[in-house]
Amino acid sequence: MGCIISHLAAKFAFFPPTPPTYQMNKRDDGKLVAISTTSSIPITIDDSSLDVLSIPTKRGNKIVAFYLRNPYARLTLLYSHGNAADLGQLYDLFVQLKTNLRVNLIGSVSADKRAEQESGADPIIGDLVGDLAGEIFPEAWHHLLLEWRQGVHHRLHPHWYDYSGYGASTGKPSEYDSYADIEAVYECLQTDYGISQEVLILYGQSVGSGPTLHLAAQLPRLRGVVMHSAILSGLRVLCHVKFKFCCDIYKNANKIRKVKCPVLVIHGTEDEVVNWLHGDGLWKMSREPFEPLWIKGGGHCNLELYPDYITHLCKFIQEMENMTTDSTEWMKVRCRLRHVVVLGVSILLFNDICSCL
Repeated sequence: MGCIISHLAAKFAFFPPTPPTYQMNKRDDGKLVAISTTSSIPITIDDSSLDVLSIPTKRGNKIVAFYLRNPYARLTLLYSHGNAADLGQLYDLFVQLKTNLRVNLIGSVSADKRAEQESGADPIIGDLVGDLAGEIFPEAWHHLLLEWRQGVHHRLHPHWYDYSGYGASTGKPSEYDSYADIEAVYECLQTDYGISQEVLILYGQSVGSGPTLHLAAQLPRLRGVVMHSAILSGLRVLCHVKFKFCCDIYKNANKIRKVKCPVLVIHGTEDEVVNWLHGDGLWKMSREPFEPLWIKGGGHCNLELYPDYITHLCKFIQEMENMTTDSTEWMKVRCRLRHVVVLGVSILLFNDICSCL
């Protein structure tokens, strides 16, 4: 019975685009480039600030990752995308954005969600598909993209990757392969780019919250975590149960308690795929909860189009930039004070505050 339930949960979790929307080629100078399988155009558009990487994992796979260097950035964002998308779909959108809006490599989170919708794995399909053809770009999209260019994107080194079995990454997708994937990407950031956990923000969207919390639970000095339409666990999405299964996958409800850095939770109140209660539960279980963003009327795939999304994300990133060792300790005490309702506990926490001063 346990194997059957676990198999069903895995079926929920992984919908890699078939066939992949891109393939990898090596140039004469040895540099890797990603080529669209639909247009035969290099996805990376000769951007010298972008590295296309093939990273080996401890489970024997090689995964594809894109690292975009930003000379003005103080932090690095490691983004784990949702279902039914690969990096080729993401960059197809970037090509159209460059043509229609004359902007460079912006809105990577939004692009991933658009690809997820277009592939059909989620039941919400119609919100954003119209402008993908490159003929219509709604004013909301234009505003969002400018915000990304002027705000969040300019303060971060974005790094995103395809899971095993997605895109040009080898292997088959599974829970434990996705854990090995994000561990390999983090090791690459450390060894090849000198990125430490102190300047790293992990961003997990939908099923990407699983590998994100897996890594976050192991990094005690991580700068921050963003949970976007995240899940409590795989089976809790399928069965809407509150009790635990030993054969469950992505047991985020257990791992969120081990994360020691500030956690921002973003969720739509009308999410038909992953109920808002998942986000609410993760926020309440967080040890260092940041002010959450509950987007009224937001679904599973359209949160990026709400103005509050980019505004609140900018606020979070700015606070993460400004954090020091001292301010981090004070934030921990302040967050704990929010949850105090018993006078006796307040007295104990007052002692904590005095010890920090």
